[in-house]
Order: sequence, then C-alpha cells, then structure tokens
Amino acid sequence: MVIDSVIPNETGGWANIGDGAQTGSIDVQTGGSLTFKQGGVWAGRNGGDGTITVSGGTLNIGMSGGNNLQIGQGSNADGVVRVTAGTLFVNGNVTIQNGGTSGALDVEGGVVDINQFGALGPVAKVTITGGMLIVRNEGYNLQALIASGKVVAGSGYSLNDIVNTGTQLELTATEFADSDADGMEDTWEDLHFGDGVAPATPAELAFAEDNGDPDDGDASETNNDTDIFTDLQEFLAGSDPNDTASVPGDIDGDGMKDSWELAFFGDLSAVPGDDLDTEDGTPGGTPAPDGFNNLAESKAGTDPYDPDSAPIAGLISINVGGNGALELIDTAGIQGVTNWNNLSGIANPTTSNLIDSLGDPATGMTFAITGGNNSFNALGTSDKRMISSWVQNGTVNLTGIPYSTYDLIIYYDSWAQVSNQNNSIAEYALSSGGGAITSVWGVNQKDFRLEPNVDPDYDEFTATSLADAQAQGGGSASGDGDGGYHLIVTGLTASDLDIVASTVEGTPASICAIQIREAEPAVAFKITSFSLDGKMLTLTWNSVANQSYIVKYSTDLATWPGDLGDGIFASGPSHTETLDITGSAVDGAADWFVRIEEE
Repeated sequence: MVIDSVIPNETGGWANIGDGAQTGSIDVQTGGSLTFKQGGVWAGRNGGDGTITVSGGTLNIGMSGGNNLQIGQGSNADGVVRVTAGTLFVNGNVTIQNGGTSGALDVEGGVVDINQFGALGPVAKVTITGGMLIVRNEGYNLQALIASGKVVAGSGYSLNDIVNTGTQLELTATEFADSDADGMEDTWEDLHFGDGVAPATPAELAFAEDNGDPDDGDASETNNDTDIFTDLQEFLAGSDPNDTASVPGDIDGDGMKDSWELAFFGDLSAVPGDDLDTEDGTPGGTPAPDGFNNLAESKAGTDPYDPDSAPIAGLISINVGGNGALELIDTAGIQGVTNWNNLSGIANPTTSNLIDSLGDPATGMTFAITGGNNSFNALGTSDKRMISSWVQNGTVNLTGIPYSTYDLIIYYDSWAQVSNQNNSIAEYALSSGGGAITSVWGVNQKDFRLEPNVDPDYDEFTATSLADAQAQGGGSASGDGDGGYHLIVTGLTASDLDIVASTVEGTPASICAIQIREAEPAVAFKITSFSLDGKMLTLTWNSVANQSYIVKYSTDLATWPGDLGDGIFASGPSHTETLDITGSAVDGAADWFVRIEEE
C-alpha cells in the first residue's frame, strides 16, 4: 500500500502489516501522512512478513495512547522498517524480533524519533547510515546497545558520538573512505597494519581483508591476532585487531563486558579488582564492600555499587519463551538475578552453552521443549519481559542438572492476559525417567494479566506434593492480578526432569520461565558455643532469621519448669544472646542445664 497523501481520519487500534503467513507492506511517500492515534503497529506478526517504508512522508504511531511499533513479533515472523526520508515518530516503545525469525530497523535518511527501545531479540539489528535516530527516553541504555552490537553503522559508515541534548539522545553516522571495499576504514587499517601516515598504501590496506574483498587472494577471512574474531569484526566493534585480549564486547581487554561497564560507569574506566559497594548503593557513598570485585560483578551482571546486588551461586535461570529476551544487565526473578538463558539465544536442545547466575557454563546440562511458543508485548520491566512469553501446553525437558538437591521455580502467566479470560485452570506435573515425582496440581489463572506500568507481584506457594500444593495454594495462587505468578517445588533430587503443563479449563497452560536453585545444606539446630561470666550467660546457636526462640532451664534434665528468656528473635543463620541469671531458679544451683526451643 502506497501512502502519498494525508489520510483524513486518524486511525485507531492496532494495525498488522503482514500477519498469519501473509505478506504486507506500506510505503509512506513524499506528501503522505499516516497516523495511528490510539494503537500501535506490527510489522510482521505470527508467521507473516511485514515491511514498512518511509520514503518522504510522515508515519506517526501511538500519538494518544503511547503505543508501540513491533518489528518481527511472534513465531516465524519477519519484519523490516526502513526510513530513507521523512519522519517516523513512535510515541511508545520499539521492539525488534520479539519472538520472530528476524527484525530490523534501517535508518538510511530522514528522522526516526522514538520514545525508547523495548526488547531486542538475539539477531535484532538497528542499522544507521544516513539520517538521525532520536531516543527521548533512554530506556535500554543506548550506549550499551551499541556495545552489544544491537545498534550498528551500515557498511562504509561509522557511528558518531551520541549527542545528549538534555531531553533526548541523538545518533548519526558518517561515511568513511574504504578504497579497497573490504568494509574497513582506510585510516583504521593504516593505523593498525601500516605506518599510521596517510594516505594508506595498497599494501597496507591488503594486510587486513575480509571474505568477499575483490582483491582478496582466497576465501578465508584475515585474523591477524589469531583470536576468534576477524579483522572486520574487530573494526566494527572498535577492538584492537593485534591484541588477543581486546575483543568485541570487551574492547579494552580487561575481562569485563563493555555493556556492563557502560551501563554502570558510562565509560570503560572500571578497574577489575575494585570493590566499590557503598552503604546507600550509590557511587561515592560510604564504602561497604560485599567481597565481590568489579570483575566478579561484571561476570554476574550485578550492580557494583549495591551490596544487596551480589553474585548468587548455584542458580540456573531459563527464559523459556525467548521473546522479550533479557539483556546482560537485566535483573529478573524472585531473587533478582542476571545472566538469564534466553530460549531464542540457545540451541534446542543444548549441551554446551547454558550458563549459571555467575556466567559460568552449566556443563553437561541439556534443555529442550516440546509444544508451541507464544508471546505478548515484551515491554516495561525485565520481570515483565521475562513472563511475556511462554511455552503453552508443552513439556520442558531438563537433563544433567548439576545439583544433588535443588528447588524448582516455575513462572507462569501471560496467556490469560492476552485473551482476558477468567477461570482458566492450568496443571503442572513433574516426572523423571517416566516415573512421577509429584502428582498433577491445578493453578487457577483467573485475572492473571499485566497492567500497564505495574511491576509484577510475585505470589508463591511452596509445593513438594499435591497435598502441599492444595494446602498452601488451595488449588489456586492468590494475588492482585499484576502478574509474575510462580510456584516452587522444593527438595528435588532427580538429575533429569520433565515438566508438563496442560489445560484443565479455559486457556492453554503456560510456562514462562524456570529457575533451578541449589538447595542450601541443612544446618543442625544446636547450641554452637556458650560461656558463663559471673552471672551473665552467653549462648550462640544456629538459627533462622525472624524466628522467635525461648531459653528453658532444668536442674535434673527430666523437667523444664521455666525459662531464662523468651521472645528472642534471630536476625540470621546464627544468633548470640546474653542473659542475666541473677535471681533466677538456677542462680546458685550446683548443677543446671539449658536448652533452646523455637516458639
């Protein structure tokens, strides 16, 4: 469809450009103007291919409702939005490859003015050659998106520095000289492989070549520092092609991810060995080291200034839907961890590239799903993105779980938020090697849908059996309907596990994400030390935070007639209490004993 005039009536509702295995396109040409006042636009949705071109006119999306542009949304969708002249204005979020096969935003001219980026999938790409990209609300850190390769310059161009006007970020690109057409700037090649004196000679330019270069003598790509990245990849990332430690994603070679450094420091100046945590979690505050230096915090993706944001060991997190992919610095889940595995970012099944919450390989563990995927708008907080996609009425298969005893957290929601149906009941069952571990229990998904700009409330019940599930959840999970619902099954020991979701009533059952959390070793409830100084008795015992205790006494170990202190609240796994026994029943006794009980 060609738009070459002003559409007289502003369009409301959502528009699908290419939906359900269909191909669709619109081209807003010079003199054309199209406005979606209330709704948003999908470019490629649920198996469809969609192309939007702005070649001279104006396309406005979400002018009143602040809605969004989704490029490549849903299973097997491909979407492309290309602006060569004119203006594309989006008063909401732009998400790219939100569960689709591919998605791209090409800024070749004109102006692309958006509120912020939402989720960008594993192969999503924003490419800038001409024109200008404006981001009014930083949303995802734009500099971090550049560092991670999501926002790039087109071939023959390099990105200019981001201009911050105080109200918006502006990004443009500049064409560079590439006389041998290998995709690398002449001055860059001369700097790294020549004498650094302009102009670069043909011999200096030939030293770094890329597959397809017309003067390349063979079909291989040149890699001068023998790391895993070609010279072209190093040029595009800004890393040093002669230094094996300087690689795309870590161009200063300090072992810390550039996107993490840029997100928390604004540049690449962080020192790996520094422990910068402060009492109030802000730079420059009163030091409160948490024992993890910048290198460890970078690996885990945690906040280097916040002592409550520290790497957590023994946890594997899988965002099973893959849509609304979680980036390195995103924190999601009831424990607030980073380093999530996104389904669309790993093979299915996979044996080699699952990672744990510290960023280390979960060696030997495999993961696979059967059943369909589905998704909704992957917008807002990282928690919302984590639960905005799901496996529906399917099975999640896990093998080689590396923990001897572990808890399983299943996050469910989302389908009911799309259909807005009530009384939808999902059932979940666990088995290993064909044998049932737990019985099937039902979870009522009534009113489980996300509200705009509301963080999920995590409502849970812990279940080790059907009886536990019914006793604690009553067959349903209570909550206020904001989403983020989950259940926890504790004390599992099977190294291989199947999780089956099925429908009892209403909409399909969903598994949005799972976490496998290593169980902490049981600590014996016992007194670990005691002393008597005059009439001051000091006791230390293994405790549970927020548990109340009473200290009882006896003179014969047969009867315990009273106490030396009660209402003693522990604040952590170990508690020390000093009691004055003056005037008590044991004061002056030849032999006496104490014991501690939970109240």
